Amino acid sequence: MLLNLIAAESVPVLVVGGTVLATWPDPPWTLLRWGGIGLAVIIPFIGYPFAKTLWLFLDMQFRAPVRAPESGGGAGPGIASER
Repeated sequence: MLLNLIAAESVPVLVVGGTVLATWPDPPWTLLRWGGIGLAVIIPFIGYPFAKTLWLFLDMQFRAPVRAPESGGGAGPGIASER
């Protein structure tokens, strides 16, 4: 999913970059390395339900609903009426 991939790549980069800027004279490189790896592994699992829901919402907004064809002759769904 594109939205999950974008979040999985941008969140660790933003967190690591923000931490480096906030602690610039002496950034904790070991913590940043392992924390960035941990975020890159965990964020896709946490964000998947949200990304899936958002993707389905956007898909339903841009794609028109499709109506099933009317069945004629009183036949039930999936049963072809013979004429």
